[in-house]
Amino acid sequence: MKIRQKKRLTFCVEGNICVVKTTFLQRIANKTLELCDLVEIVPKPIFKWQDVCPNHFNILDAFYTEPKRYAYTFQNYVFVIRYIMERDSATGIKPLRLLERSVFSDRNVFVRAVHEANWMNEMEIRIYDSWFELVVSCLPKLIPDSFIYLRASPDTCHKRMMLCKRYEEGGVTLQHSFRDPR
Repeated sequence: MKIRQKKRLTFCVEGNICVVKTTFLQRIANKTLELCDLVEIVPKPIFKWQDVCPNHFNILDAFYTEPKRYAYTFQNYVFVIRYIMERDSATGIKPLRLLERSVFSDRNVFVRAVHEANWMNEMEIRIYDSWFELVVSCLPKLIPDSFIYLRASPDTCHKRMMLCKRYEEGGVTLQHSFRDPR
């Protein structure tokens, strides 16, 4: 007799930079006792972007410093790291997995934005899209069951960013980074 395993649900938590995705996920993981044994949190891998081994290269800083030079490289690396995190968390036993962002917001918000800013040229966007579509079609587990979208005004998000004072985001302006992705 086979025991039927329940399907594990995956939701991606999305929203503008500094909308409080991390705080939302931390509260679910640490302060909601009813959910502790039911939810696996997969945070954004910012530490991996800040320390590309073995030379400890900070690709996030490189992107913010020279976006035209590093947009394509950064977005490729973001996808690879998200894929690895998806793969590594896929075998978990908790019935609900919450991912902080997804390969889909990376493609449909961030890659689109850098392309529109002319930081990624036509050849780069076509190359990105060709392997993105191939990988996603071959790995259906990358497709979440649903999305949770957190919303705050661009002004609120920008103020939060200035309070956070992440080194790499020091030069980010309200005009260029807080458009509503819908």
